[in-house]
Amino acid sequence: MRKTVEDLSSVLSLNFEERDSSYKGGEYFLARDERVQEVTVESNWEDDEGFMSEPNFKEYSTLVYFNGISDEAWELPSGLRWIVLLRVEEI
Repeated sequence: MRKTVEDLSSVLSLNFEERDSSYKGGEYFLARDERVQEVTVESNWEDDEGFMSEPNFKEYSTLVYFNGISDEAWELPSGLRWIVLLRVEEI
């Protein structure tokens, strides 16, 4: 997870804060700026009852969520082409 944070931070010029939340399975990282409301890097964790945070994507141990992203920032830079887009939700 830390390597993902380092890569995102470097390529997108974001400053991530380390945080902890039982709701998010423990340690996670959060960044915000004018291009995106929130970016979080989290593990695809399993709770005490065996439920994963993203059960449809069990093969991915690290998840990156982009929330409130501007249209201009939507396309990922070439340095992040290893990120696989799993889902897009518009609210």
